[in-house]
Amino acid sequence: AGTGRIVFQANYGETVTITSTGGPYSAPVFLGTNFVVLDGITTAPATMIGSQPPIMVYGNRNTIAGSSFTGLFQGYALVEVAGQYNMFYDVFASTVGPNQTDGSAFAFNTANSSYNTIQNSSMSRGQHDQVIIVNGGDYNRVYNNLIDAQGYGTGYQTRSNGPNQCSYNLVEGNIIKNVSTVHYAYKVGIALLGPNGTARRNVVYDGWAGATYNAAKGIEVSMMYPGEGNNNLIYNNTIVNNGSVGIVFWNGVAGNIIRNNLFYNNAVGYTGDGYEYLSDASSNSNTIDHNYFGNTNTLSVIKRSYGNDITVATADANYAEFDSNFDRSNTIDFLDYANRDLHLRSTSLIRDIGAVVTDST
Repeated sequence: AGTGRIVFQANYGETVTITSTGGPYSAPVFLGTNFVVLDGITTAPATMIGSQPPIMVYGNRNTIAGSSFTGLFQGYALVEVAGQYNMFYDVFASTVGPNQTDGSAFAFNTANSSYNTIQNSSMSRGQHDQVIIVNGGDYNRVYNNLIDAQGYGTGYQTRSNGPNQCSYNLVEGNIIKNVSTVHYAYKVGIALLGPNGTARRNVVYDGWAGATYNAAKGIEVSMMYPGEGNNNLIYNNTIVNNGSVGIVFWNGVAGNIIRNNLFYNNAVGYTGDGYEYLSDASSNSNTIDHNYFGNTNTLSVIKRSYGNDITVATADANYAEFDSNFDRSNTIDFLDYANRDLHLRSTSLIRDIGAVVTDST
């Protein structure tokens, strides 16, 4: 009792279900204190009233593990995090709301939402996002998760809001798939609208391939306010078979490093020609090197400054931001592409072609 720590743990092999009336200020789980552990907890599906999230973590240094949260609700998030140093491990979070702006599985939504971790968990069916870090959350870690949008919103997003920039967040080792294949809206596998973030060793595939502007993009780097979307480090990701471009840069973002990534067979459904890289005229002060850009339709997979589609070789030879990239003349040789086993065979010509990345995270 003197430690100030509280543990709620289900017996091994049993399920503890927490229910709520669903009324205002009656969330099934509200952690407003510190050092609480929830282990093996399930919340009964419920339709929440108003914008109150069913799971609210406002305290610090809490742990939720081995737990399952589901619900149909009209609101901001299934799990809302407004504290620091909280851990979510082996958590299943799945929800869907009635409108495209309703619901993220996880939302870190204040400047105090920092130093939190989601690890070895599964999240799905958030209409807006599966994970969103917004309004100033810094140094959060989202890694080794299954992020299956199941046809709905963006997989992972950092989004600053003017002075409250979301900086130094990490998304690593996640499988992100099936973005927007049911709910057709502008969605992305990984969206970086904050500065100084890191996206590494993620696999993003099978986003919606509708022939419209809203077709799902693999990675987007952009900004809503000056200074956001700059100086991100994006490396060792595999971006495959998404409906729109593999990676896109908007609104004058600069200082980003894109290295050792594999972009394959994206944008075929959207454009008919299958470009893998897109930038607007104000977003060409980034570093793009040692990446693979290729698809089965064409060698002209780069669309810089909304210009004509050009080849990787032309981009490397003529534009300062491009260097030492590779195209489809270098055979990928996936282990089993049809079943999305995207490991490279020992015979692949793009093994060991990357460059060293300096990364403090």
